[in-house]
Amino acid sequence: MRTFLPLFLAFTLSTIAAIAQPWTPIIPNRATYSIAANPQNVRTLYAGNVARIIFKSTDAGLTWEERSIGNPGGSSRIMMIKVHPTDTSVVFAGGQGLDGLSRTSDGGETWETVLNAEDGSRFEIGGQGALAIDPINPNIIYAIRYSNGEVYKTEDSGETWDTTSVIDDALPTDRFRAIIVHPSNSDVLFAGGRRAEIRRSQDAGKTWQKVDMGGIVIHPDMDVSMFAWSPTIPGTIYATVQRSLGQNTGSAGLLRSTNHGISWHRWRFIDTSLYALNVRATKSGDEIFLGGSQIDFPVDPGHIRGDSIILWTANSGENWKSLEDIEWMQNEIGDLGDNIWGFAATEINGSPVMILATEGGAYRSSAITSVTPSTSPLQTSSIVLGARGNNVTVSYPLPLDGLSFVVSDIQGALVMHGSVPVTGIINVRHLPRGSYVVRVSSATEISTLLFIQ
Repeated sequence: MRTFLPLFLAFTLSTIAAIAQPWTPIIPNRATYSIAANPQNVRTLYAGNVARIIFKSTDAGLTWEERSIGNPGGSSRIMMIKVHPTDTSVVFAGGQGLDGLSRTSDGGETWETVLNAEDGSRFEIGGQGALAIDPINPNIIYAIRYSNGEVYKTEDSGETWDTTSVIDDALPTDRFRAIIVHPSNSDVLFAGGRRAEIRRSQDAGKTWQKVDMGGIVIHPDMDVSMFAWSPTIPGTIYATVQRSLGQNTGSAGLLRSTNHGISWHRWRFIDTSLYALNVRATKSGDEIFLGGSQIDFPVDPGHIRGDSIILWTANSGENWKSLEDIEWMQNEIGDLGDNIWGFAATEINGSPVMILATEGGAYRSSAITSVTPSTSPLQTSSIVLGARGNNVTVSYPLPLDGLSFVVSDIQGALVMHGSVPVTGIINVRHLPRGSYVVRVSSATEISTLLFIQ
């Protein structure tokens, strides 16, 4: 099934909203529980709706096409959409109220269920973070089931799956929403879920151990929702924690580890229920977008809040700004949708733009992101970066021995890092077509370049 969202409606809303606020509606009044961009062509976007419906855009969200995963209908929520990083015709979708993990190999034209429960029980995917693609070998992908603590693995980009392990110390009431692979060690994985506990595997998901949570009090009403590795600070990983049950406890907010996930600490916003997380590289460090989500419970003023919260930093968390000045929309059933379910980075006319998925619809940012595309260097120092063919060139008045570099894609995922060669040339010819942020630093200086392959 395929229909188009009315183009005139999108343009009318854009004209009004862009004047007064930083977010412009682009999927109005349709619940959007997940959002993902094609990493090789970020102008192609997918968004998850309800009743097995997804939306697809090929023009950075200006227009959208409606499709369905199987027969549309029911009350399902598509909580996860992810595009394969190398074969971008392959897209995965899953959620709550569905019968398993779905996969398309033709960009969303047709779908098949590739992972479900052998006993016929409900197989749900708990959120956007529940699927993890190995950055080193993207044919290897992991999925974690919302209930039961089951971890699944594929080595053929999702065509076939095997059960890798069961997190055996999980309680029957535990739920799991997040899994991630270490960017430079495919054997190391992290999983998170209810009680705000994080588990670590050192054998590619076969066994799991609880990590040192740094004195964080574990409560049954908090879920680890998403993980994200820092693209600019080696060994640093973030995790959002959402309030999920009706209790009032102080273990929500943003967690961080600075030692490759071995130990964690509560870093920011202990009094905030956070779900959505997006991290990208900037000339000043990590650009982090946080989205709050509050499950519907009796009103409890003065306690943990999550709905309508959008937080942003462009310098690895030194300073934060609220971006929640939004005219929130009602969704299909008339609910005011101010829970934030995801972010996706795209480009319009060469400029980075962030897409926001909420329960009331999707929005596009108005010049919020801090990375400015340019074919010339973005200089904050005497380190000068440039593009020559399929290489990034580095010029510096001193010897290059002390310079290091980090390359991340437009969504913030780390793709390369190391020491700058003495030739001053960083070879990126092997990277897929797309946009990349190259950050070169010395002990005292930093320079960043947006490189388009």
